[in-house]
Amino acid sequence: MPSQADLIGEHPIAPNIFDTYFSCTDHAPTATQCHRSLVEKTDLDDNALIDWLAHKIIDHHYDPDKLERLKRAYERVGFPLYAAQHRQLPEADRTKKGNGTEVMLIEYIDSCQADRNLFKAYKFRYNPNVDQSMKGDDSLMIDLIKDDQGNDDLRIFLGEAKFRSVPDRAVLTELSSSLGKDKLPISYSFLVDVLFKDPATEAVGRLLENFLMTEIKTKGNLRYAGLLLSNSRTPEFVTTNFSCDNPALVFISAGIEAPADLINAAFQKAKDLLAKPDEL
Repeated sequence: MPSQADLIGEHPIAPNIFDTYFSCTDHAPTATQCHRSLVEKTDLDDNALIDWLAHKIIDHHYDPDKLERLKRAYERVGFPLYAAQHRQLPEADRTKKGNGTEVMLIEYIDSCQADRNLFKAYKFRYNPNVDQSMKGDDSLMIDLIKDDQGNDDLRIFLGEAKFRSVPDRAVLTELSSSLGKDKLPISYSFLVDVLFKDPATEAVGRLLENFLMTEIKTKGNLRYAGLLLSNSRTPEFVTTNFSCDNPALVFISAGIEAPADLINAAFQKAKDLLAKPDEL
């Protein structure tokens, strides 16, 4: 059985935020479970974690050009008038929790692959209805690699993230089904289109067009990650109750005493930061 490190990389080390605030345990893989649990370090102040997540939430919802327009509009007409018309952050509670958890999954995989340059789409920047969850893969990240013959190849990280105040078997079943061994990305063409739009990544998008997803999967270069962000009981609950038929899946449980408070505080902090865009 492949290990957690084989599939998504080692848990990052401090000063990375995930090592600063979470203790990591890689549980022994079985035929139906490859589980990495992250447990909140309760002796730390949450302010730095909230501030970090707030900045990442802004990064994932606003592209740099829009932030620059926000700064100019703030000077010209004031923030409230502009923000109401061009809001990218959700206000719906369920959407905030979903988006925030997806951001944490993407940033965690990126941190585990810190020595690589992963390409991603920042899909929330393109959501036409910010208070509704956006369809498509929660996480789709591409690593450009070389095969044994030195030819261009891809490694793909496909992920699904869920928030629950309290873990239950239903959400584990949902994650197991959505990340089963036959699952293929549904947002690959969207990612290619996004890469094509930026001259800096156009060549990458052109390269990605040459690959068939089934061939990537056959080579073992399609890796899966599921994240459940929930309360402090979550790691133990996952160990006892989760199973999946996908040997290329790492299931990440993140146990926090008050997960809803973290998400709400981070979105409020992000909103406060956007009210002073010149400080971003």
